[in-house]
Amino acid sequence: MLRLGNAFCLLLIAIWVLPGCSVASLEDRIIGQWKGKVELTSDPSRGGTFRIGADSFEPTINFKPDKTFDMTVAVIPVKGTWALQGSKITLNILEISGQSKADFKKRAERELAGNPFIPQVDFSKADQPVVLDIGPEVKTLGTSDISRNLSFLGPLAPSGRVVFKRLGAPD
Repeated sequence: MLRLGNAFCLLLIAIWVLPGCSVASLEDRIIGQWKGKVELTSDPSRGGTFRIGADSFEPTINFKPDKTFDMTVAVIPVKGTWALQGSKITLNILEISGQSKADFKKRAERELAGNPFIPQVDFSKADQPVVLDIGPEVKTLGTSDISRNLSFLGPLAPSGRVVFKRLGAPD
């Protein structure tokens, strides 16, 4: 009789405790705040002003359960939707600095044109979604190359990638 009572207690404990121990889905592990760091891979003599600023350039992104995201790149707010596809996250940018992506692109092309102190930007690929690779154990998210969406031109052009880590996660 004692064994039956012990078995019953173990069964009750399993019913109450185990549902809370389930493995979180991949989507659940992505939702939340992430902080990025630019990792430049181009020749250190290239990159000019951008290279100096890249050390302190830390974009942040907040993935929401409703499949939207808010991101801050430098001081520029970016909004859009996200989708999980295997081991990749696709970001579809809808709004930049309160403007549609198309309006922001026109403004940026006009304002950046001919500035000799910053790398010139080719916005021709800016309409493509941003793709983040999910790292091992969902500890990092990263772009393969920043030039996939923006191509920097000329002698100051940097190359590299952005790697995001979950805010509050140990390094």
